[in-house]
Amino acid sequence: TGVVPNVTPTGTTGDTYVPLVTNINSGSQVSISAWPGVGHLHAFTEYSKTTDNILVFTADMNRRAIASSGIVDTWVAVLKDSLTLGVSDYEPPGSYFFYNLAVSGSTMTVPLTCSAAPSASNAESMIDVPSSNQVVAVGNQHIFRISTLDCSRSGAVTVLTKYYQDLLYSQSLDNYLLGGRDYVIPILARANFATIKNPTFTFRCYHFTVDNIAGHRFILYDTSRIAKQFDLTTWNTVSDTINPPLDLTVYATTNNILNFGPYQYVVTILTASAQFKILFINKLTFMIDFNLGPITGDITQYTLCKDTAKFDGDRWPIVAHNQAVQNFQSYYLTVDRCVNRVTL
Repeated sequence: TGVVPNVTPTGTTGDTYVPLVTNINSGSQVSISAWPGVGHLHAFTEYSKTTDNILVFTADMNRRAIASSGIVDTWVAVLKDSLTLGVSDYEPPGSYFFYNLAVSGSTMTVPLTCSAAPSASNAESMIDVPSSNQVVAVGNQHIFRISTLDCSRSGAVTVLTKYYQDLLYSQSLDNYLLGGRDYVIPILARANFATIKNPTFTFRCYHFTVDNIAGHRFILYDTSRIAKQFDLTTWNTVSDTINPPLDLTVYATTNNILNFGPYQYVVTILTASAQFKILFINKLTFMIDFNLGPITGDITQYTLCKDTAKFDGDRWPIVAHNQAVQNFQSYYLTVDRCVNRVTL
């Protein structure tokens, strides 16, 4: 129903000030009970730095954790519900690191659990395997599992092409999807990574999502700023769209697309003329039903969280980097659930 600025610093010092040299990437968003009323942790990496390049914020814009991977190109981040944080550099030969976040007063310590630099085993994307000590990763034309306890790699299977931006999971189909920029989306069985099929498209893409309500629906947003929607059970080529493509070329940017909680919407934040809008796209019609804004600023590409928006009560916290002022900032979207409680 509205967008409310929460904590929006604009200064040139402090924990939220991060001058944008190269890309900042958003990782997972997970619930946390360590600070009542805070709600969630938001993990980010800085691609161009080797020190202080792993950041974890809460929506009150307190930096709860900071760590150094020691390597440039650190890009991938996955935060498990056990508060295990995994990161990896994007380029081969590759290294990955796992940390256990531990509450210490109002912040968290970030002790290193393990690290590994096996030849040609970089992780271009990682996804949590819930209730386990594993994540699944894809990189250098392989998909594999990594132990978060000792960084050992297992079950590697060769996949088609390389350069994967996202590793996604369809719960209803029990398949992994490799969101790659090289015109193909391998669909693999979760159990053994066996190839189901390799649907294709025609434009380079960096942003993908799987519908969390109807897990057979898949959305991609390509670099020509056109969004497309497919049914994973029938998709083979770019012409197999469910609804007409959605033209978003009026906006100057692309960004992550995520499910809006339990509702029939996906949401993204795009910038035009130094102002950003929050777009709500109907999953059934694949049209923009409404938008919120404009708000002065420019949300940095990749810093909107991925997968599914998680709510704090009737509010959705947005934590992202505003490159117009070089600061991390937070906003809340307010939601009217259209429910009245009746006492009999």
